Amino acid sequence: MDEVAVLQRRLISQAAAASSVLAGLALLSGRRPEAWGVLLGTVVAIFNFSLLARSIRSLFAVHPRAARVKGSVSYIGRYLLTASVLYYAFTSPFLNMYAVLVGLLMIKVLILGKAALTYCKERAAEFLNSAHGERGDK
Repeated sequence: MDEVAVLQRRLISQAAAASSVLAGLALLSGRRPEAWGVLLGTVVAIFNFSLLARSIRSLFAVHPRAARVKGSVSYIGRYLLTASVLYYAFTSPFLNMYAVLVGLLMIKVLILGKAALTYCKERAAEFLNSAHGERGDK
């Protein structure tokens, strides 16, 4: 399996684990609409993420003009799916719309958090390595 697919599966499993923890905490505190909202938002975010990955891979094998059209249709479809889920959450008394938003942003937060953590690790390593060079350590 290629590296991108492994990373995609890891992000999906991390998002599922994080949303399960949030939903469990919401259930323990007696907030069912928030628990269902986080779970629904995360499922839709995972589905959107998988559709995006599939779409990007298929666009490389197509002529550029066809890729532009196919990419636009795919983007609009994913946008409409997200909008319909948000509308359903807004009108449903069994879901909290803000919890659905948290679930929808779960994968994005994980990606940005991982990037920030990697950046901080690199900067700390550079800082520590430059300190050794300034003192003359080997």
